[in-house]
Amino acid sequence: MKQNKFVWLLAALVACVVAWWVPQQEQSVHAAEQTYTIGTDTTFSPFAFTNKKNQSVGIDIDLLDAIAKKEGFKIQWKQLGFDGAVQALQAKQIDGVAAGMSITPERQKTFLFSHPYYKSGTYMAVKDQHIKDLKDLRGKKVAVKTGTTAADYANSMKKKYGFRVVTFDSDDNMYQDVLTGNTVACFEDKPVLQYAIANGIKLHLAKDFKEPDAGTYGFAFQKSEGALVKKVNAGLKALKLTASTPRSLPSTWGTVHRNHRPDVPRRKLSPTGVSSVSSRPTQAR
Repeated sequence: MKQNKFVWLLAALVACVVAWWVPQQEQSVHAAEQTYTIGTDTTFSPFAFTNKKNQSVGIDIDLLDAIAKKEGFKIQWKQLGFDGAVQALQAKQIDGVAAGMSITPERQKTFLFSHPYYKSGTYMAVKDQHIKDLKDLRGKKVAVKTGTTAADYANSMKKKYGFRVVTFDSDDNMYQDVLTGNTVACFEDKPVLQYAIANGIKLHLAKDFKEPDAGTYGFAFQKSEGALVKKVNAGLKALKLTASTPRSLPSTWGTVHRNHRPDVPRRKLSPTGVSSVSSRPTQAR
C-alpha cells in the first residue's frame, strides 16, 4: 500500500509538470535566453537518470526544464554524479545542481537553495529480511553512496551499532554489493529505494527501521546566482509545488520514467491524486 502511494505521488508530481508545461509552448520565446550549466546525478532514479539515448531524464530534470521554459532561460545538463556535481558547484565550474539534494544548514553556508519542493529521507534496505533494524548490523558491513546525507547518517550510527561502512559512486553498485552479500544493507533516500524495489531490485525495506527526522530537496546554486534562484522559486510557486503544501493533482502521466537498466519494465500508473508530498517524515540526502 505504501509503495502504491509512493507511485501515485511520483505520477502526480510529474503530471503537474507536464500539464503546466504544455501551455507554455504557445507563449512567445523569451528574448536573449541565458544558458545555465546544471550538474546532476543520473544514478538517482526516479529523480534523475539516463535513458537509452544517454539523455538525462527524471522528475528533477522535467521539473527544472519546465521552470526554465516558463521563466525564459535554457539549461545545459551535465552528468557528473552527486559528489562530482557538488564539488563542481563548489569550484564554480557549473551554475547549479539538480540531483535530489537535501537542504542542510551546512550546505546553505556554501550554496543558495531554491525553496524546497520535495520531502524525503534516509531509509535502510536489506536482502535478508531477518535484518530488521540498526541493532542487527553489529559486526557487519553496510553500503552507502559517496557524498550523500544517507552516508552521513550511516557513519554517524556505525560506532553506536558496531557496523562498518563501505562507499560506492552509484546506487547501482551499492545495490549490487548488497545483492552479492558483500554488505548486508544499504542506506539511501526512501523514495529512491522504493522506486528501485518496485522496478526489480531484489531488496526489501528494513521492517523495523526507525526513520530519522524530516528533510527536504531543493535545487542548489552558486551564491552569485540570486537572480536565477528567484526565477526558479517563481516557477515552483507557479506550480504550487512545495515540500509541505497539501494538494490533490490529477495524473495525465501514463508511466513513470523507466530505469536506465534495459531489464526493468515500464510501470503503468493510474493514480487519482495525492494529498501530500510524504505520508511520513524522513531525512533526505
